[in-house]
Amino acid sequence: MPFRTFIQHDTLVLRPTMNTWLAVLESMKDRRMACALVVLVRTTGSTPREVGAKMVVTPFDYFGSIGGGALEYEAIDQARRMLRAEGNQQPKRCLRTWHLGADVGQCCGGACTLYLEILHPVDHFWLNHLMKCRNNEPCVLITSLDSQNGSDRQGKMIVTTHHVEGSLGAGQESMLDHARTLLKSSVNSNMNPHVVFRKPGDQSPAYLLELYGLNPFRLILFGAGHVGKAIIGVIGGLTCHVTWIDARPEMFPVSVPPNVEKVVTEQYVEIIQETHPGTFFLIMTHSHPLDLELCEHILKRGDFRYLGLIGSKSKRTRFEKRLLQKGLRQEEIKRLICPIGIPEISGKYPGAIAVSVAAQILQQLNTTGTFSEESPTMQSFIMQEHAYQYPKSL
Repeated sequence: MPFRTFIQHDTLVLRPTMNTWLAVLESMKDRRMACALVVLVRTTGSTPREVGAKMVVTPFDYFGSIGGGALEYEAIDQARRMLRAEGNQQPKRCLRTWHLGADVGQCCGGACTLYLEILHPVDHFWLNHLMKCRNNEPCVLITSLDSQNGSDRQGKMIVTTHHVEGSLGAGQESMLDHARTLLKSSVNSNMNPHVVFRKPGDQSPAYLLELYGLNPFRLILFGAGHVGKAIIGVIGGLTCHVTWIDARPEMFPVSVPPNVEKVVTEQYVEIIQETHPGTFFLIMTHSHPLDLELCEHILKRGDFRYLGLIGSKSKRTRFEKRLLQKGLRQEEIKRLICPIGIPEISGKYPGAIAVSVAAQILQQLNTTGTFSEESPTMQSFIMQEHAYQYPKSL
């Protein structure tokens, strides 16, 4: 992904995370400059990115990615032409489909529909609401994909559990119901955060609903040693929230990715007791007795999704015996992963371990169905609304 200096000599330092496009929009708003938001809203066949992928285009640079290659080049060109045409009675919104083979010469063979929108500083009424979602205030952003829509407030709506901001015009009540259902369903299910609706008999997407504020997964990493630092370097690029814990403040680097929270504490057990169900845990402290204590408390809690312990097979054998002595059952102990990482990557240096562990976590996410576009829960509530249909090709 390209993340570079932009706006002539004014430097913006960003990291490639799920919130990068929000950070760029916030920066452009502060600078009172227009930019273009490019969103992938429909795919058919083989495509380089998923629905919901975003890119922000400025007159001088671009941030994020919709898949790279010729498609991205064409999208950037289209966005900058729209920026240059501002004030010439040209539409500020555009919905366009590229066939990757026929139109841009890419071998993927599929097709991508992109929604391009020019944003001015005064248009960003919804931006502050999305920024609050960083603190896990769930909300749904609804975007009307009708290029003929009027002002920004008539094309976007923010929906939270207790608040609605913005307007969609016709079809608003239907989309509002879907947004509220999405908010309720997201609490207990792993769902696709990007939902596209279209009008019956029309192949063009009509609305994009995006869920924000609920991270796909939470990871608690105990230990800021050399392997822990390497793992942060890899996990920091994933869509997750990481709590990185160590009692030694000097072990932490000065800067970490935006999705990583550094916590200096000795109250490890209290953190385990207070964390959310479904959390991923990685244990790699400087102390084997501490590792054992943490494993015991996490296994006894039982509602985690992943528990990885750095170490060899012999370390696992010793830990199994001691955990049995502490009263844990064999079926509970089996959930402990040690050694960590996928077997296809056997290197023992920190970088290799980090990549291997990240791959194992992603495998676990896929196994448990996180954000599957074929989620039965998602399909069931979408099809309840007769005014709109969920196209099979999306």
